[in-house]
Amino acid sequence: MTFFDVFWYVFNFFSIALVVLFLCMNLTPRFNRYAVFFLTLIPFAAIALSQRYFYDVPSVFFKIPAFAYYFFSAVVYFKDKLRTRLFVSVVLMSFTYLVSALLVSGGIACGLNPYDDIMTYLVSLPNTVLLILLFAGFTYMRMKRQKNMLLPSGQMATFIFFPLSQVIVMAAAMMIISYYGWFRNKNTGLPFLEDPTRAPMIMLCIAAVLCIISDAVLFYIMSRSAQNEKLREELRIKDYQNALNLEYYRNLENSSGEVRKIRHDLANIIETAYEVVHSGTEVDRESAERMLDQLKTQVEDIKIEKFCPNTLVNAIASNKAKECRENGIAYDFNLDVPKSVGMEEVDVCKAYVNIFDNAINAAEALEDNRYIKIKSFVDENDGMLYISSENAVAPDYEEKKKKRTGEHGYGLKILEETAEKYGGHVAAKQSGGIFTCAFAAKA
Repeated sequence: MTFFDVFWYVFNFFSIALVVLFLCMNLTPRFNRYAVFFLTLIPFAAIALSQRYFYDVPSVFFKIPAFAYYFFSAVVYFKDKLRTRLFVSVVLMSFTYLVSALLVSGGIACGLNPYDDIMTYLVSLPNTVLLILLFAGFTYMRMKRQKNMLLPSGQMATFIFFPLSQVIVMAAAMMIISYYGWFRNKNTGLPFLEDPTRAPMIMLCIAAVLCIISDAVLFYIMSRSAQNEKLREELRIKDYQNALNLEYYRNLENSSGEVRKIRHDLANIIETAYEVVHSGTEVDRESAERMLDQLKTQVEDIKIEKFCPNTLVNAIASNKAKECRENGIAYDFNLDVPKSVGMEEVDVCKAYVNIFDNAINAAEALEDNRYIKIKSFVDENDGMLYISSENAVAPDYEEKKKKRTGEHGYGLKILEETAEKYGGHVAAKQSGGIFTCAFAAKA
């Protein structure tokens, strides 16, 4: 084994390790992160690097199984959503191929032989630097600037196939040009282009640069689109939150006014009733009792509901309790939420509103047995906010809802996104006409 063979193995192993490393940084492993890293890296590298040992076998017979195992690892060893796993794995592999196409094409365009050892020496350092920059930039956008961004599934699929098609076309073009030479024995009239593969390689080099730029622009456009959609959703929740708070404080003000009015007349009413009871006739005493009963009813009617110390959650619960009463739905709210939790108010609103709405909408679709149960508390041991719901539901409720509104599980998706933002989770289950949902997030 020559020094160049060792250099080739080290360089390619390092490139493969970079891809696997950033794959693990961008996705969530199903088990131990280090175990997933080596379980992905070692077979992937062994298959890909073995092409150097078997000179007589075309490299394509090693590349295809290596890539197949890479994508298999991305799908099986990580637990993110399937479209996210495919998106990240395709983007990282696309960057690897496009950078390789750019450097190799540039080298051939400058007159280097792709099969000479000097080509590997020259492209190794810029290849490594470009990969680190591209991978780090992609990771930064996903984990920092775009931390809360979730691309819609349609846009995600578009972006997955766009760079993938570029890689396939670039790889095919490089193979054809390298092995067959499209312009072989053609006189171009330009000394610089006398080499039969130089002209197409120059064009291929330019195409690789344009592909990288177009991918970056497309990702930026879709990121902005997803951000705008997220902002619109947050504004809608904010509007609801403001309207809810306004209604709550208006009710509070009206109740306070009623209390002041009753206090104003309370002394006279009590004094009159006292005199009637002690000096009036039996009929007068019955009239006094009716007067006191009426006063008691007025006081009960202006009673302000108090479900928990948290003002926002209490306002939401009061609003939803009113909605339940108007629709004949029995409700049981057991809320022990402190005055402040470690979540943004808009996210608190998202969590509770969707939990309440999902339960109320399902119960409202029933003819009888309409009820919902909501329980929420903050566990001091793990610092998590828990919300659970239980409600009766029709067996075909989701199908009818999808036909009627065209939406399927939108409320649960919002709950999942909110829980993931705070390191939590959501679980939902329907069994025997009962639907249960549990939400947990770091508070």
